[in-house]
Amino acid sequence: MKILVIGDTGFVAGYLLPYLVERFPGCSMYGMARHDPEDLNVAVEHLRGDTTSTDEVAEIVKRVLPDIVINLSSFSSVSESWTAPVACHQINYLGVLNLCLAITEHVPNTKLIHISSVEVYGGNADQSVCYNESSPLNPRSPYAVSKAASEFIIQQYGASHGLHYTILRPSNHTGPRRKPLYVLSGFAKQLAEIKRGLRQPVLSVGNLNVYRDFVDVRDVVRAYGLVLTSDGAHQQIFNVCSGSSYPISWLLDRMIDAAGVNVEIRIDPSRFRPADANYIRGSNSKIKDVTGWRPEVPIETTLKDLVLFWENAI
Repeated sequence: MKILVIGDTGFVAGYLLPYLVERFPGCSMYGMARHDPEDLNVAVEHLRGDTTSTDEVAEIVKRVLPDIVINLSSFSSVSESWTAPVACHQINYLGVLNLCLAITEHVPNTKLIHISSVEVYGGNADQSVCYNESSPLNPRSPYAVSKAASEFIIQQYGASHGLHYTILRPSNHTGPRRKPLYVLSGFAKQLAEIKRGLRQPVLSVGNLNVYRDFVDVRDVVRAYGLVLTSDGAHQQIFNVCSGSSYPISWLLDRMIDAAGVNVEIRIDPSRFRPADANYIRGSNSKIKDVTGWRPEVPIETTLKDLVLFWENAI
């Protein structure tokens, strides 16, 4: 079996590739991204290519002839999608269209595992709402719109060209090595700098009154691995969520406790988004029933590990 991971230099790939190498020891592993990885994994053959180039995607697919393609490639920052919507749609929609074209033309029996997002649901002010895979889509950011569009093109190619696919909608996921562009890792980096005396004990934050469903990246990659071998995942969509939603303010308090520092919280209006969902919580019942997956890492452990990572990095 040959597996091609698109976006093999990203945060999730740093956890997924070692997991797949261990889980499928006889498998040939390939990775593709626009840039070379900082730490080359000797068990993975890395190929340079840009998903927004139809020709480059086709050439790599023809060269590898994969049995499975896992698409991690993404313009993944919701906040940055507001300032760079064209780039966001080029990567998240056009890149997926190019994958569909290449797979159906050159390896029509290959299965595509595509990573979307629970952001496609749009969120709700009603905290009793728990989104399942049949919930209507209501994307509220350029990022969410691009992810919803990518799902539609994959389903269209499934219906019209017989594309084999599974679509996964992970909730917010984090853990050690997450870039500080993302909210919890950004908090952890600031706290580590304060603890090391590198900045004043003032924490700049955006909107702390929104609720988000966070899941540990190590749980996320287990879900991806289980989907690969599940007979019930064909042509299906799955949430990959914790099933719980926490206010950002509560998560920040737990991180401050883990860091052991006293800080002043300072609201920075420039960190607010033009539109933001008040509350997002996803149901994980379907993926539990089909694959047996369930989150195992408590949110408190994730937050402590994230703070410790930045303390060591600083």
